[in-house]
Amino acid sequence: MSSTSRRKAGIAAVVFVAIMALEPSYAADSTWVMQSAFSLTIGQTEIVYAARARNCTDEAPSFDDIKRELPKTILGSFADGGVVQRESARCAPLDARKTRGGWVKARAINFTATTPGFEIMSFYTDRVAVTIK
Repeated sequence: MSSTSRRKAGIAAVVFVAIMALEPSYAADSTWVMQSAFSLTIGQTEIVYAARARNCTDEAPSFDDIKRELPKTILGSFADGGVVQRESARCAPLDARKTRGGWVKARAINFTATTPGFEIMSFYTDRVAVTIK
């Protein structure tokens, strides 16, 4: 290998390490994928939404920060579901042709069903249909 090739390989390695250092590591967080509809039974708890921070690289908001913005419902109650990863179209990587969105930290919102019925709940700009049997 020539000295020019070794230098290019070294530069590429340094650039790769620098990029990886800038990327947030979410390996410890479980992943969550948005669903547009849920069917639950009385007493069942499920993550119905995951709220991300305003900026794509920020940590997940606290439950206290988002609970005032949760939809009003008579079908059950919301609780903190911890930190998860979710895809966000707004946080798509620069080469968005290869993926649907960027993975970001988000606050999971648990919903526990208490009353039978059907509602379409609005979380920010997303809607989720919830059926309780």
